[in-house]
Amino acid sequence: MCFLERVETMGKMCFFIGNSKLYGREDVIKSVLEEDIGRLITEEAVTEFFVGNYGQFDSLVKSVLENMKNIFPEIKAHIVLPYHPYYVKNLREPKNFDGTIYPEELAKVPKRLAIVRLNHLMVDRVDYLIAYVSDTTRNSGKLLEYAQKREKQGFMKILNLMEKMQ
Repeated sequence: MCFLERVETMGKMCFFIGNSKLYGREDVIKSVLEEDIGRLITEEAVTEFFVGNYGQFDSLVKSVLENMKNIFPEIKAHIVLPYHPYYVKNLREPKNFDGTIYPEELAKVPKRLAIVRLNHLMVDRVDYLIAYVSDTTRNSGKLLEYAQKREKQGFMKILNLMEKMQ
């Protein structure tokens, strides 16, 4: 069974992607993230949140989710790992997160492709994607393009923070 196969008790799911650098925009991004996550919980019944473990955007998302869990203790927040946990150095799991997830599908993926493959796995399985992509030439830009195709097919909804910040 895949780590994200739906079960009857699991609610809607959200994943986050973004460029690794925030270039001093943390306060603005944090405010928009809090608003979007709160709305997904209260209006769209999203209960499961998944975030990566690399870069400034992921760190900011983890911080916001940690605070949101204080307000909405019923939500679940997970860190998804592209590499086996044994090899992950300096993993700081926020105190009220619900754990880390390492998809077994990645066990045979070369390390240099693991993050890209993990991101595609997540986009293929979630209902919502919150994206902060300022550089569309990087991997996050390519993933956003892929997610936009899935959105056009009706498989998911994207909340693009860049559109809200302009």
